[in-house]
Amino acid sequence: MKLMTILLATSAAVALGETQTDDAERAARKRDDLRIWMSHSGVPEETPEDALYPLEDNLFKLDEYHRAHGTRPEAKDLPRLERTYRTLGRSDGIFNVPEGISRRTGDEWDGECGGSYQVAKRNEKGEMEPLTKAEVTRNRINNSPYHGPMSIPRFMAPLGQLAKMCDGVFIGTVGKAHYRSPEDEKGVHKDHVVDVTLTFRVETNLFGRVTGGTVSIPMQWHEGKENVPQPGMRILVFYSRGFTIPKNSFPIRESYVFDWQKPPETPKVAPTVIVWENSFSIRIIDSPETEKAYIEAVAGYLRLLRREARDPVKYYEFLRPLVNSPVWRIRQDAREDLMNLLGLPLDPARFDVRRVLDDSSLDWALGKDYVRYIAIPAHEKRFPPSPPR
Repeated sequence: MKLMTILLATSAAVALGETQTDDAERAARKRDDLRIWMSHSGVPEETPEDALYPLEDNLFKLDEYHRAHGTRPEAKDLPRLERTYRTLGRSDGIFNVPEGISRRTGDEWDGECGGSYQVAKRNEKGEMEPLTKAEVTRNRINNSPYHGPMSIPRFMAPLGQLAKMCDGVFIGTVGKAHYRSPEDEKGVHKDHVVDVTLTFRVETNLFGRVTGGTVSIPMQWHEGKENVPQPGMRILVFYSRGFTIPKNSFPIRESYVFDWQKPPETPKVAPTVIVWENSFSIRIIDSPETEKAYIEAVAGYLRLLRREARDPVKYYEFLRPLVNSPVWRIRQDAREDLMNLLGLPLDPARFDVRRVLDDSSLDWALGKDYVRYIAIPAHEKRFPPSPPR
């Protein structure tokens, strides 16, 4: 028994040593790749100005960069990284952050969107000129997850927009997935889009009414081949009867107005379809915790946007904690919905957007930059401050 214990312990130690060696080699390769990128950007390894770089004050960026990009630089790389981002006229929210712009926080980017944004551009003489704070903020917003490769579902169809446009919401289990072609069934389709009709067994009805307990809805699936719905999957569905947005169309501008009311449903002339003619009206439920969070969030959206008189102050107070929801998609949708609200030309008597800057309960630095440099100037242009008496 003692010999067996020694052998097992030895094997475990060997395996741990091999794992640690592999991890160290991978980390070294990533650092090499980082240095190759800096070289390809035309940035020399060392310059005289590096001697003036406050290294001790910037060591925290090693951890920040590792969390953001999965690569941990060495301390000696810090001055060169700063110069590289400055040479490119870009920032990743860690290096070359313009004064007055908040630093990168949390999951502002998800790795699919490049992880950096433009902060300067070259003039006719080839010299770098800084962009305005409003331009930098806009670039930063446009590089966030809900404006990246999946920009349409995240920008045009967050939960607030879907709640305003839908005739009903339910959580159902997929019973059958009928694909338009064998290629679709294998998850292979041009532009990674899959044509499928899903038959749901309605289990939790949140809004509206579905007769018969089951419903079949055709759609184009845009959420990735690996997520094409399979029987047994639970999905949150926003559906419509008589009012839809064509899959290739931008939503009607009026729908972004806070008080916009959707056209009435016309069930006699239109079948049950999703709000968009694609998967943008769908959310995959992957755990009981996620389902509970969606039910609570959607109930709040429906209460404030469909069941009660719309109050922008109440809506803001509802979205404020939701921007930090533990569910990634819910918090990204809430951030988009909050920007939709703050960017609207609301009369200050109903909602004074300036209050956001002093709101310590709103833990979202990028949102406050948006208010400071974009929303407030737009509001003051439309609603000039009253002259002092």
